[in-house]
Amino acid sequence: MKKRLALFMVVGAIMVLTGCIRANTIKAPLESGTDETNFIGEEKAKEIVLAKAGLSAQEVRFDRVELDNEKGVWYYEIEFRHGYKEYSADVNAVDGSVKDYEVEMYD
Repeated sequence: MKKRLALFMVVGAIMVLTGCIRANTIKAPLESGTDETNFIGEEKAKEIVLAKAGLSAQEVRFDRVELDNEKGVWYYEIEFRHGYKEYSADVNAVDGSVKDYEVEMYD
């Protein structure tokens, strides 16, 4: 009897955990309110930030371009360097608006 109860508990736990994991993977795209086909793309996001900085792609070195989700909103996190300045910005992946634009001097 104890073996059946233990087996039942293990199987139940596996089913619950599998359901939770599967629910999270299914819900993630739905929670964002959009899908990647609506995104502007990395190249367009880089163009937007470069225009804001008044620079061209040939003048800079990109350190990072990543797609990230913050509270259901997708952004491209972009970092690049020019001369002794480091630029960083978040570009909305759907509408191209720029958020958190920063320029810092480095040594």
